[in-house]
Amino acid sequence: MYDVMIIGAGPVGNYLASLLASRLKVFVIEQKGSFGGKACTGIIGAESYEKLGLPKKAVINSFRGARFYSKIQSFEIERKTPQACLVDRKILEKELA
Repeated sequence: MYDVMIIGAGPVGNYLASLLASRLKVFVIEQKGSFGGKACTGIIGAESYEKLGLPKKAVINSFRGARFYSKIQSFEIERKTPQACLVDRKILEKELA
């Protein structure tokens, strides 16, 4: 018997399961036979990534800025510290499982 059943082993389901598993017996149901692979940019805000304590192993790259283009102008924004992380969804989801 389980205390909690989570439907969906995506990033949110796995993260929630990892938080609850220290105190409760958790069961995660996933329709697919494997983790990750969904169409997703894989970009997560660096501050959120850090605050949530997500696994560093999943970070492919981090970004301090971006370039924006339009028909009439383009501009660039750059910060001193990383603003976003590009993550490998499969690794992230396996680490959270």
